[in-house]
Amino acid sequence: MMRKPLLFLLCLSFFLCAAPPASNGEGVPIPPVPREMFSDRMYGFEYFLGPLGGRATLEKPSVAGEGDRLVVTAVLSPGILEHTDLSAGDVIVGVNGSPFKPEEHGVFALMRAYAEAASEKKASFSLLVERKEGRVEIPVKFKGFGMKYSPTAPAKCKRTAAILKRALDWLSEKRRTYDGSGPACSNKNNSRVVVSSVVGLALLASGAKGKSRAAALKKCRCIVLSQVGKEDLLPDKSWSQVNWNLAFGTIFLAELYARKKEPSLKKKLVELAAQIEANQKKTGGWAHGIGGVNGLGYCELNIVGALCVLALACCEKAGVKIDRRVIEKATDYFDRSTPQGCGLGYSVENRTNDAGRSAPAVLAYQVLGMEQDPFPARLAKHFRTHLEQVRHGHGTPSMHLGLAAIASWNMGKKVWDAFWERYRWHVLSVLAPEGCFTWFPTRESRAIGNGDKDMGLCWTTAWNILLLTAPESKLKILSCPSRR
Repeated sequence: MMRKPLLFLLCLSFFLCAAPPASNGEGVPIPPVPREMFSDRMYGFEYFLGPLGGRATLEKPSVAGEGDRLVVTAVLSPGILEHTDLSAGDVIVGVNGSPFKPEEHGVFALMRAYAEAASEKKASFSLLVERKEGRVEIPVKFKGFGMKYSPTAPAKCKRTAAILKRALDWLSEKRRTYDGSGPACSNKNNSRVVVSSVVGLALLASGAKGKSRAAALKKCRCIVLSQVGKEDLLPDKSWSQVNWNLAFGTIFLAELYARKKEPSLKKKLVELAAQIEANQKKTGGWAHGIGGVNGLGYCELNIVGALCVLALACCEKAGVKIDRRVIEKATDYFDRSTPQGCGLGYSVENRTNDAGRSAPAVLAYQVLGMEQDPFPARLAKHFRTHLEQVRHGHGTPSMHLGLAAIASWNMGKKVWDAFWERYRWHVLSVLAPEGCFTWFPTRESRAIGNGDKDMGLCWTTAWNILLLTAPESKLKILSCPSRR
C-alpha cells in the first residue's frame, strides 16, 4: 500500500457509432459496451478473459476498419477454453464470424458475446481466430446458465444471484486465509486485518446465510478483534501502516455491531475511534501509520484519511460518540488538497487527484449526512460525473470500484445505472471460472505493479461481491436506503 503517486493524463476517446443492442432472449436488450470504456484500452497489457478461462494481451488492430486483437497468452484450467482448439499464440480478432468493431474494447466485446450465449443451457458461440495459415472459426460450447439477466440486474436477478453464490462459496471455503500475499503486504498483520475486514463486509452485505458463510464471518470477526490496531515488528515508526488496519477493522466491527448490539463490540469501537482520532496529524490528514515522514518521503495521504473519516462516520452511525472537530479538520485538509473541479487530491503537498480516491470520502459524507456541505457537495459532483475514471484509482482499483458502487447506489437510481452501465462488462471480465474474481490491468500496472494482485484473490473477490450486492446490500451503515 505504500506507493508513490503517479500523475496520469486521462484521454477519453469517443467514437461516432456503437453496436446496436442485442436481445437476451426475453426482449430485454443486452446493452453495448459504453463509449466511456473505450478509453480504457490498455494496449500491450494482459487481460483475463473472465469465465472463459484464459489470458490475452490486448493489441491494436492490424487491419483497417477492424477492431482490437487479443493475443492469447494462456488457456487456463479449469475453464471453458481448455475444451476448445484455442492455444497460446492464437489471436482472437472477433466472434461469431465477424471481426470486433473498431469502437469496441476487444475484451469487453468478447464478454458480451459470452454473456449472450450463456443465456442458454446448451450455450455456444464461435471465436474468429487468426493463425499463420489464415483465419479460422473455433466453436466454443459450454453449459450455460439457462436463464437471462433480469432488466434490473444485478438486483433481483437469478443469474447474478448464481454468480454471487459461487463467489461466496469460494470465499467461505475453510482453506481461505484472508491474507495478503504480495510485496505490498510485507506487514502481514495489517494485511490480515484489512483483508479479513473486507471479506467480512462482503459476507454481511450478502446476508451471511448458511453454515460455511457464518463460519467464515466468525473467522473474520476473530481475526479483526484480536489483531486490529496491532502491527508486526517494524524497523521504525516511519514504516507503520496501522491506520489502514484501524480504518478497515473499525468499519467492519461497526457493521457487526449494527447487526447485533453487543456491549463488547461497542466498547471496542469506542477504543478504535479514539485511536483513529489520536492518529490524525495536526494538518488534518492521516499518514499510513503512527510515524511522521515515511521511508518514501511523505506523510499524509488522503486515501487513508478518507478511510479513517469513513471509519469514524460508521462509529457515529453505530451510536459511538466521535469528535466532530476531527471531521472538520479532515474536511479542510481534503479541500486544500483538491483542485477545483477535480477528484480528491493525494495530499496538500501533492494534489494529484482521481475519482477512485474520492469514493471512500463521498461514502463517508453520505454516512455522516454531510452531502450538502460545500466541499462534500463539490466532491460528489465530480465523482458522479467522472465514474469512468474510478477504475484507474491509485493503488487498489477493486477497492475504489467496490466503494464507488455503494456510494453510487446511495446517490440514487440514475447514478447507479450510470455506474453499472460502465462496469458490467468489466466485472464479467475478472470473473474466474472457479467463481472468484481476479485483478485487471490499470495505467499503474506496468509502472509500479498492481495492488489488487498483491492483496490476493480474497481481496478482489470480496470487493466485487460488494459491488454486485450494492443494490440489495444487507449492510446497515454503509448502505443508506434513505438516500436512494
